[in-house]
Amino acid sequence: MPQQLKIYALIPAGGSGSRYSETENKLLAPIAGKTVFSRTIAALMQYTGIAGFVIVHPPGVKGPYQQEIEHLVLSQKAQDLVNAGAVPEFIYTDGGKSRCASVYNGLSALPTDCDLVVIHDAARPFIDLETIVEVIKAAQKSESGAIAAIKVVNTLKKQHADTPSRAKTIEKTIARDKLWQAQTPQVFWKKTLEKAYKIISAVYTAPWHTVTDDAQLIELASLPPVSLVEGKAGNIKITTPEDTHLANSYIRVISENGVT
Repeated sequence: MPQQLKIYALIPAGGSGSRYSETENKLLAPIAGKTVFSRTIAALMQYTGIAGFVIVHPPGVKGPYQQEIEHLVLSQKAQDLVNAGAVPEFIYTDGGKSRCASVYNGLSALPTDCDLVVIHDAARPFIDLETIVEVIKAAQKSESGAIAAIKVVNTLKKQHADTPSRAKTIEKTIARDKLWQAQTPQVFWKKTLEKAYKIISAVYTAPWHTVTDDAQLIELASLPPVSLVEGKAGNIKITTPEDTHLANSYIRVISENGVT
């Protein structure tokens, strides 16, 4: 595994999660006894080349995330890292009004000697080590970076504009042979991502609410293309309560195969 570069993980955890619940924080929701957030961080810690984590939390709400981290580091599963002196650094910073604004805040909190930044959704607790390694490798070979993604397998339809006569009717079918569904991790050269934010901020008004991931930011900034690395369907994002039920079922399946 490539470890010669200074690699930090940036975890956007500052979203409202309104599609999940108006009152419950989906990242602190339990999945088989552990929170979504804790599982996500533990999964990323499998890659010991990560020197530190920047946790971008909701403004003024650092406490619950810090407690989860402290509990995780003290857990038996992380004890080998503690003994080896390999526990990564943890940095906390407030999120912004959008995902990209939050990532921008996280970038600003990164150490100046960071080379690569691994951006991973806090709500994707099932990322596997193989995918992390492959995306980092691909990013190192790219001028901009690389992302995990899966090929679109379903037939896609575009609806007509919402007019009374055409409400929710099909305009056309979208060819799917070159379509991919973006996931995380998304790994970028820190200097390239900072350049993209600088370019976009000069054109768009912050918080760049129309940009849904950082690969799109690279596109809009007309920087070198981002590489695609085929991910896994199991790398689901917890977005709705139904996803939590699915995640619990998934845990039962992998537990039966000796994975916890």
